[in-house]
Amino acid sequence: MAKTLSFTDTSARTVKIGDTTTSFTLVCGNDNVATDLTSVTSITVKLGNSSGYLKSATVDPASLTDPTTGQVTVAFDAELMTSLTAGNYAIEVWVVDSTGTSIYPSDGSTGFTITNNLQSANGSTITTITFDDFVKAMKQAASTIAKGEKGDKGDTGTVDNSALTTAPAFVNLQTQVNDSAVGTNLLTGTSSGLKTRQLTNAYNAGPQATNGSYKIKVLKNQTYTYRAWIDNTNATINAFVSIRFSTTSDAVTNSNLGNGTVVNKGETEYSTVQITPTADGYIQLLPVAYITPTTTSVGWKEEKLEKGSVATDWCPNPEDKVNVSDMRKPANDVLGLDEIQSSLLPNGTDLYTLINTSGKPLSYHVPTYAGAQTMVNKPTPKLSAFKLNTVSVGDSTSPNYNYTFLTLKDQSDGSTYEAYLTTDASGVVTVARPWYKVADDSKVVHLSTGVTASRPTGQVTGYQYFDTTLKKPIWYTGAAWVDATGSTV
Repeated sequence: MAKTLSFTDTSARTVKIGDTTTSFTLVCGNDNVATDLTSVTSITVKLGNSSGYLKSATVDPASLTDPTTGQVTVAFDAELMTSLTAGNYAIEVWVVDSTGTSIYPSDGSTGFTITNNLQSANGSTITTITFDDFVKAMKQAASTIAKGEKGDKGDTGTVDNSALTTAPAFVNLQTQVNDSAVGTNLLTGTSSGLKTRQLTNAYNAGPQATNGSYKIKVLKNQTYTYRAWIDNTNATINAFVSIRFSTTSDAVTNSNLGNGTVVNKGETEYSTVQITPTADGYIQLLPVAYITPTTTSVGWKEEKLEKGSVATDWCPNPEDKVNVSDMRKPANDVLGLDEIQSSLLPNGTDLYTLINTSGKPLSYHVPTYAGAQTMVNKPTPKLSAFKLNTVSVGDSTSPNYNYTFLTLKDQSDGSTYEAYLTTDASGVVTVARPWYKVADDSKVVHLSTGVTASRPTGQVTGYQYFDTTLKKPIWYTGAAWVDATGSTV
């Protein structure tokens, strides 16, 4: 739905220099239907011309005569008219409410004109002279002036920095710098490639940037802009970006700081939110969030947090190491930059020997069809390129004993295969369960582990659990736990 901005039929659209009593009345709308401004928290009118942003003025929402009509009145008082010269200008209205920031109009901008008054215009009787003639006349006049004696050297003098930095011209320039189109991405580990996640009865996709969970400190009264591109085509409700805030990095207590502009169900779009914290603290950034729990497949990319009130094009954080070869891969083949270690499998790798003794997840991948065909003990001879994930779980009674779960995903058709291995204290590898195909990877339940006494309760039929007391996986039938042979355990 397009956001529109238009003048009322009775509103002025032109103002003269020096006129401080004229006002414009604008109508904020969606597809030219007036927007109800009853619940807005702030309204900012921004002015610019062909050179870019110039200045802004705030409108108190309480001053609106009838918020339901979407009408906003902008008074061109002396403060707003200062430094504006005759010419054509563009105007935008930024409206903030509980759902985020709306900018009217969404396409282009609405124009108005400032004209000269008689005093500011040159009369026809004033003599004109070309610049070259002026320079020639000044040189001639200077040649008739006698050169005087050289005077004494003056005092060094001082610069009043406080007066300089508070001067209106300096403040206006500083505002333009802060709102300029050059923004450093404060988030690390973000990407221009689409990332996806399957949500199950969840409010959000969780923080995705490597420093996106209460690791970024924000300052009181500093404005920040957070934006991400959201693929919401599979959802049945609207999505948006969201920011949570805590005064401490451990986030023992936290609260919602703001939600971004809405991306409608079934659509793709950027969601943007501006925040100005009222206290120093730490933030968590969620690139996809919903107002109620939902089950859907979601996607996002180009996640960016920057200082200032202008959302600029995505760029990586300067600290991120960008791998050129990764940039040429499909988005779902680029491995993460966080705690997951990753490596490329050489041709001929025996998949059953990939035992991880560190107890941390590993991620391996093979980039080509030819490479995939050389793998030993692969579950199918028709694999193309694939990614292999392994998760190891140590035995609490014997630190030398290790269980490794392997998940193999065929990149060509999305088929998923699983297997798991064990290794004893002497390093002997045993295939505890051979490769088997998982019918639908989106419905795979990730393994949970623990001792027999810690088995979870109230689980769905088919729930899988690795019992470290029995040293084998078990499944819940809805009434009892059974092992791979079907025996109750």
